[in-house]
Amino acid sequence: MTASAAPKFARARNGYEQTAVDEYIWLEAHAKQSLLNENQLLHSRLAEALKEIVALKTEIATLYDVSTSPQSVAHRISKLLRTTVDEVTQMQSDARGEAADIVAVARTEADRLVAEAKDGASQLLVEAERAAAQVTSQQISTLQQLAAVHRNLANVPAVLESAYRRRGDAPTAPVSGSVAAVSADGACGSPRNPTPDRELG
Repeated sequence: MTASAAPKFARARNGYEQTAVDEYIWLEAHAKQSLLNENQLLHSRLAEALKEIVALKTEIATLYDVSTSPQSVAHRISKLLRTTVDEVTQMQSDARGEAADIVAVARTEADRLVAEAKDGASQLLVEAERAAAQVTSQQISTLQQLAAVHRNLANVPAVLESAYRRRGDAPTAPVSGSVAAVSADGACGSPRNPTPDRELG
């Protein structure tokens, strides 16, 4: 059933059939709303077209109204220069901003590298101090051992003289001097042959 052709409703007992009438009314209302929507869309497009026509007319009038007098030329040149200066100023501002960002990033990276270098130097210093402490400890231990050996050698002359006396012999040379010489030679790394004891009869 179309909205353009009026339908022939079937007669009912109390008039036309209500269902058919309601369907026809709905179709007519739907068609009317579609036409209204399409009409509104066409009006919107017409308004936009009129605006574009007005803008084009204004632009054409401006182009036709361009004067070739020196004042007009100077004015256009001045306006062009101002526009150019504004653009250059904006470009300079953008460049300064980018340069500041680059400098900030470089400074941050430099600070990070300096901090890492300081940490590495501190670690090397700690390791060097630890190595020096170990060497010093070894030197002290060696000197303590040498002092203990020296103390043991200091008792040798008395022990040797006591042994001679117990045997009933007398040493051919002062025992203390011989032991001191042996101690000194041993310290230098070239031990001497000890003085032979007197043969027993």
